[in-house]
Amino acid sequence: MNGPFLYNDYTYIQKLADSGWHKEMITACSKQGIKILAMNWYFGSRYIISDRVIKAPSDMTGLKIRVPQNKMWIETLAAMGGNPTGLDLSEVYSGLAQGVIDAAEAPLSTIFGHKWYEVKKKFAATGHFRAFLGLEMSQVFFDTLSAAAQAVLTEEAENSGKICSKLTAQTESDWQKKLEEAGAVFNDVDIKAFQDACAVVYTKFPEWSPGLYDKIKKELDK
Repeated sequence: MNGPFLYNDYTYIQKLADSGWHKEMITACSKQGIKILAMNWYFGSRYIISDRVIKAPSDMTGLKIRVPQNKMWIETLAAMGGNPTGLDLSEVYSGLAQGVIDAAEAPLSTIFGHKWYEVKKKFAATGHFRAFLGLEMSQVFFDTLSAAAQAVLTEEAENSGKICSKLTAQTESDWQKKLEEAGAVFNDVDIKAFQDACAVVYTKFPEWSPGLYDKIKKELDK
């Protein structure tokens, strides 16, 4: 559910969570012992922070950018033109300050909270991932609960995700304003160029079910 440029805006996360495909995945996870309560907690579009003005993939050539050691992130930032570099989140500030890395990517709230803006001032509004969280628990334990308790957990987890997502979307402009007041400079990017560059990412997962990406896109385009 977390591929590059998969969602036109945060509401598409909920659209996929409401789809028939997602219900099939919830059932499949249950059989593996994982109860999905909700998978719709949006927490922000991801931006790139560096010393460069980044508008197109060519602007990222050779850019050492911190990514989590996660295949999706590595493949995506490489396709975008960067040089994905593994580094613990706690080390990003010092890594940016000391030149171990040239750039990092995260939602604005994360960037502000970790004060990366103190060492890098240029922000590219790539939105390459629209980040979200899910709530899961043990299926075995879930099955021990009463039907009423199960209903409350699933319904309120979903409802809380919708509320969280709406509030996050509303506050993203507030985070940008705070960062700009601290000296950050934002620029728009050629989203189509990055989308085209990242199309190859969806071919990098041979373990996926055949036709998975097309199925997801079909759900999102309804």
